[in-house]
Amino acid sequence: MNIIDKLIDGRTKSVTPEKLADILERLTWMLDPKEINVAQILEGWLLLSEDKFRVMVALEIKEYELVKPNQFSHVSNRLIKLWPELERNVNEYHEFLISTFNSNNQYCT
Repeated sequence: MNIIDKLIDGRTKSVTPEKLADILERLTWMLDPKEINVAQILEGWLLLSEDKFRVMVALEIKEYELVKPNQFSHVSNRLIKLWPELERNVNEYHEFLISTFNSNNQYCT
């Protein structure tokens, strides 16, 4: 088990996905990705996790893209099917990915 999963599993009930996402975004810049790749762990949560809280945390990450917008449509379908109540969060994250991708590629010809 990695330190990120320990943070999730050892959290108190008062820790929200938003608060934990903020901490993980900060940790990303403090940890050597060769040792602990926070982005890779969070991407795995979006793509494979069946833990709702982990998915909710990953959907709050706005520091960087965890997946490309064109890859997210099949992920979003899976997440909404598992947790219909997260549809708004999933759609907001998809919009974030699209806007980030478009702004990063606006000068490409």
